[in-house]
Amino acid sequence: QYVTSVERIGIQQGEAAMVLRVLNQRFGAVSSDLTLRIRSLPDPQLLSLMDVVLAAVTLSEVATAVEALSSGALDDNRKHE
Repeated sequence: QYVTSVERIGIQQGEAAMVLRVLNQRFGAVSSDLTLRIRSLPDPQLLSLMDVVLAAVTLSEVATAVEALSSGALDDNRKHE
């Protein structure tokens, strides 16, 4: 199925919003810097980040993962359905 660039942006924004919602529920308010970095991640990295968010014990763990994903240092080979 063809997905337009506008649809892709909408999907990415929705995934970022979901990650941020889970973070807010688990850890409380998220800094504006971390929020911006999360919103800048592409779809596949957001899916990888959600796995981290669900398993993380601290917000610091999430921030470290966001930094690694942003820099490309975290090579996630997991497949998402």
